[in-house]
Amino acid sequence: DVFAMPSLFEGMSIAMLEALAAGTPFVGSDVPALVEVMNGGAGEPAGILLPLEADRWLAEITRLYEQPDLRATLSARGIARADDFSIARMADNYLAACQQVAGA
Repeated sequence: DVFAMPSLFEGMSIAMLEALAAGTPFVGSDVPALVEVMNGGAGEPAGILLPLEADRWLAEITRLYEQPDLRATLSARGIARADDFSIARMADNYLAACQQVAGA
């Protein structure tokens, strides 16, 4: 399976995070919010981001189907990246920011 998200505009996408958390390789548009999530973690990108050009999308999705090692790599990266957006992680980050502002 592959999760494909062609978008002209996108905010923080819950559908994208769910796909990543499920270990589904992700192909999406190279719009700012998706770029931030895919490339914002430590390490390699968690998915493939492309401009909205049908031939490139076809080529990348085909490549994912033809290369199980690439699917497995992106699956593992996606799971790790989705963990950065877990409720526990976000709560810890929020608490740390509050403590920093409060001087604790």
